[in-house]
Amino acid sequence: MFIDQSCLFKIGVYLQVIVIVSYVYLPVMIIQEWGLFTYCFYSRSVFIYQSCLFTTCCDSVWCLITYQCFFLFNLLCMN
Repeated sequence: MFIDQSCLFKIGVYLQVIVIVSYVYLPVMIIQEWGLFTYCFYSRSVFIYQSCLFTTCCDSVWCLITYQCFFLFNLLCMN
């Protein structure tokens, strides 16, 4: 499916926001949900554009939020 340059720019901005937010909230999230969050963060945050399309995120609040945000963003981008 064709993606124009403005869409790629939006994807880049979105991924940067995810990275920045993950660094801000990483210590707090690890303290709150050590097992689930570490699994989600290391297995999904780096490749969230792939894993959230093809896998179901675990029960961590972080994964659910990022999955839903990417799903909505994908609908806006791929029309």
